[in-house]
Amino acid sequence: MSEVVGYYLQGQDNDADMLTEDIVYPKCKQCARLLDSDFHNPSFKLKRKSFDLSHANDVGNVVSLRFKEFCLRRNYRGLVFKDFEREKDFFQLIVSTVVRFDLNRAEVEYGQKCSGCNRFDSVIAMKPLHLSCIDEPLEDGFYRTDMVIGRNNTMTALIIVGLETYRLLKRERFRGLVFMPVYK
Repeated sequence: MSEVVGYYLQGQDNDADMLTEDIVYPKCKQCARLLDSDFHNPSFKLKRKSFDLSHANDVGNVVSLRFKEFCLRRNYRGLVFKDFEREKDFFQLIVSTVVRFDLNRAEVEYGQKCSGCNRFDSVIAMKPLHLSCIDEPLEDGFYRTDMVIGRNNTMTALIIVGLETYRLLKRERFRGLVFMPVYK
């Protein structure tokens, strides 16, 4: 097995939907799937508030104020915390620093491609996860994969953290965080 260069960071399911019937979101005219995997619904209402990192049933990573403050204290770059009108202590986390998914070593299954938006209805990546163009462990920080994974309106980039970030997050004992090694 290759060297571990970081960790895939995932949260728990919070039983809430970012895409609700009362909002308008960018979607393909042909397949009606979401076109923006970072879509933000400011009126999002969280159902399960016990986790420091969670994800909506469809799209969007949600973090607690405690998690946000940790990231701000550490001066992590490339992170955006979008406010919710009805959830003052929770924020949507959007990561902008990109790492490349290694398609040559990953087993990826693609669903049907829409001719309207040129997107697949599903992209499923099998374990183990590999990054390309990485020769040493990732620096302390948060990263996102260059491709989105999931099905239909659950397509989202994976959040990857550096080895030091992993260590610090574990030390803080945040609730709901799940880690999976990522290899070079």
